[in-house]
Amino acid sequence: MGVLFSYSIISSVLLCCGYVVYKWLFSTERQHGYNRILIYGIYLLSLLLPLLLTGTGISEVNIIKGREGIDVGYPVPLGTLAENGVSGHSLPLFRILLGLYVIGIVVMTIYSLFGVIQLQGIIRKGERIAKEGYILILTDNERIAPFSWLKYVVMSKEDYERAGEVIIIHEQRHLQYRHWVDLIFAQIILIFQWFNPGAWLFREEFKTIHEYQADEAVLVSGANIREYQLLLIKKAVGTRFHSLANSLNHSKLKKRVTMMYKEKSSMKRRLGALLLLPAMAIGCVAVQVPAFAEFLNTESETSLFSRPEGKISKKTPINLHSETGNPVVSGKKVSSASAVSPVGISVPNSEPMKNEVPPSAKSEMEAPGAINAASEESAPGSGEKVYTAVQETAQPDGGMKALLDYLHKNIEYPEEAIKEGKEGRVIVRFVVEKDGSVGPAEIVKGVAPVLDKEALRVVNMMPKWAPAKVDGEPVASYYVIPVAFTLPKDEEKAE
Repeated sequence: MGVLFSYSIISSVLLCCGYVVYKWLFSTERQHGYNRILIYGIYLLSLLLPLLLTGTGISEVNIIKGREGIDVGYPVPLGTLAENGVSGHSLPLFRILLGLYVIGIVVMTIYSLFGVIQLQGIIRKGERIAKEGYILILTDNERIAPFSWLKYVVMSKEDYERAGEVIIIHEQRHLQYRHWVDLIFAQIILIFQWFNPGAWLFREEFKTIHEYQADEAVLVSGANIREYQLLLIKKAVGTRFHSLANSLNHSKLKKRVTMMYKEKSSMKRRLGALLLLPAMAIGCVAVQVPAFAEFLNTESETSLFSRPEGKISKKTPINLHSETGNPVVSGKKVSSASAVSPVGISVPNSEPMKNEVPPSAKSEMEAPGAINAASEESAPGSGEKVYTAVQETAQPDGGMKALLDYLHKNIEYPEEAIKEGKEGRVIVRFVVEKDGSVGPAEIVKGVAPVLDKEALRVVNMMPKWAPAKVDGEPVASYYVIPVAFTLPKDEEKAE
């Protein structure tokens, strides 16, 4: 569900960018068929571009590709992301957001189904008259404004007697152009993007275009324009129906009357659609901003029903050199089954996680003072304390790129794992000591012994780093790094 939420957010940004261009250039033009197609085009771009940008609707800008089947993420200092406001997938905030998103989907789905039931109820209770190409439904409820839906034209018996011919021309145009398809499509998008103002506004634009086209059909038929406008004014006080149906009084009357007197737009005006390209490009750039991309990355890993394990404060020093060899937090051992993530949240072995950091985020880590608080005094126990939050983070010799190049060159996909079909993401933690040497690596989240062993081997062989500093003094600091082993899919093997 987190993936769907992330995808919906990206799509919403693009849809809003498209709406700005449409509203600015096209909404008042008398080119209704073209505008209808244009809205579909904007919807299509907003739905497809996130897939082209990210593959799954999640930002993957943090993934560093290595050898075939092996990806290595940026090493992340414990506490850095949490200090800068980026949280792990176990934090309640993300569950709250995801919970609200799911509740919104449920509410919108129920609302939509209720609308369908309401429409079906009116159609079922009314008098049914079969006509050529449609079915006329006459109801005794005089407050119901005429509307059309699917193959039905619905109006009160009073409206049928007074202005039935004109109303039928109007509603037949809705059926002829299948306007109900537009409304169902817009409603489906709205169910999943209920938080997006662009989705709500575009649904209204669809309804406005529908009424423009239906009004045009009435005027072309030779009906008296003044009498038709008086009919619209009269029915403006009638009951409005669910947005899944085209109601005679759906759109604003003033806009419809103005459009009746407007000349058709020239073909040159349609060239303004080219501005959608830079608008969508701006939207694509916006969703790739590191802070936003990192939020979506974390959000995509959110599980609504997963339970957070025990939490370790980013300010709590961890002693990795106890006599037992296990890390110690406040005098208590931390088992490998529930270990610390880069943001201070425990990660169960069965649950995947991401902890790569984009280059732009790395620059924040490198800046002195980026972390205002260092870890507290060491917890009880023997050995040297290891900081989980520092003022200046440790940096590998030659920079992060050189380190990743080293890892890519030295890590191998074990033949045994390939034969057994073993794959997954191994999370390794290690310590950069005061002198810059890399302390013994340990598994935070394992996949299989053979893959865990390979990840440990390469991390333990890493060259020296420039140590972290607190108040200008070198200190030992704690890092976590992901190593992903991925077997090719069947189709890739065939290629």
